[in-house]
Amino acid sequence: GSSSSALTMTRAMLLTMQLLALCGVAAPFSLSLRHRRSRPSGLCPFGVPPAWRSAYDELGLFHEEHGHADVPLKIDGAKSELGSWVYAQRRRALFNKVSAEQRELLDRLGFTWKLDPALLAFGEMTVALEAYYAEHGDYQVPKKYVPNPILGLWVAYVRRDHVR
Repeated sequence: GSSSSALTMTRAMLLTMQLLALCGVAAPFSLSLRHRRSRPSGLCPFGVPPAWRSAYDELGLFHEEHGHADVPLKIDGAKSELGSWVYAQRRRALFNKVSAEQRELLDRLGFTWKLDPALLAFGEMTVALEAYYAEHGDYQVPKKYVPNPILGLWVAYVRRDHVR
């Protein structure tokens, strides 16, 4: 009777709150630890979560300013929240936690899903290195070169594995 419908209502409320939490919407009151642990690990069924979209928009601004979406974990020696978010997206992709919509949005910014210097196109990287030389007069690209972190990573890889 009434007890059964109240229990069903409580379960429905918990499920709704869990779905909203997956989408980045704060619940009006916190779930017990037991319920938080049992929260489904799927993606937001309502599209892109607002918190994710906010970080993506910030990445878009970074892309406009720097011409790429490869935000380093540290900028000027300080931890970058956006860099941490970018790193988290790569990790999420490894475990198939990035929705098709999120992947499409990140791909529009030329997002680099795997930072493996061995997979980078040698011709493109040498063109970028020549551009660095034209600007700086040397080939001493810092490993964490903010204007082009991929170039810094690639030069470090070449130095380590191919120059003896």
